[in-house]
Amino acid sequence: VISSSEGINFGSIFALSHRLDPKVRFLLLDSQQMPDSLDSPQIPPGFEDVFLFNPSEKFRQKIEQQENTKAELVFNDFHLFLWRLSPRLPHPPPTF
Repeated sequence: VISSSEGINFGSIFALSHRLDPKVRFLLLDSQQMPDSLDSPQIPPGFEDVFLFNPSEKFRQKIEQQENTKAELVFNDFHLFLWRLSPRLPHPPPTF
């Protein structure tokens, strides 16, 4: 789960962490580094499920581009948004 220090995220992340499997890891980013000065959060190889918790639209788009993924909104309420990153499928070659 990738999130930033912006807004209510840390309190929400701590509450969320108690409901997840112990194997779940968090990457908490300083909102002052997002999104322009952040090159890319290094998502270690082998992670199968990567989620973005309350990302700004600009940050979400940057992650999608840098990681060649597509974000799908899997949960939202009034203030909380959880996006799942999925690999983009390669474009099939044109058929003639």
